[in-house]
Amino acid sequence: MRQWSEKDIKVLRKNSGKLRVSALAKKLRRSPNAIRVKASQLKIPLSAFADKWSQVEKTQVVALRSEGLTWKEISERLLRSEDSCRKMFQRLEGSLTDVKNNATLKEYEDLLKQHKYDKILNPQQYAQITGFLRVVLFD
Repeated sequence: MRQWSEKDIKVLRKNSGKLRVSALAKKLRRSPNAIRVKASQLKIPLSAFADKWSQVEKTQVVALRSEGLTWKEISERLLRSEDSCRKMFQRLEGSLTDVKNNATLKEYEDLLKQHKYDKILNPQQYAQITGFLRVVLFD
């Protein structure tokens, strides 16, 4: 096990609230678990929201994969693990495939308009449709 230098600890303190654990791990050439353990030992708070996928990252993983990039290339660009990128893509691809197979964009827009007045959708359907439209229309 490699010892932590003062420089490593300084980098950890400086970036703990700004970067995801995976990005810190890559920057310091350590495992994500090593980052969490050291941060805990030093009582350095790690950003609670930093490991969540932003809408931009979700759009990027789909776009980069559709451009033909490998999981390794995508993970390097997004500073996330290959496994994390693959799983997010599969989740998004499954949602978008379900949505695309079931209706056109116009039909979904019409459903949302009708739902506004008649509440015809359950919360899960509403969330899926609005999430899809948000990705397609705004990202």
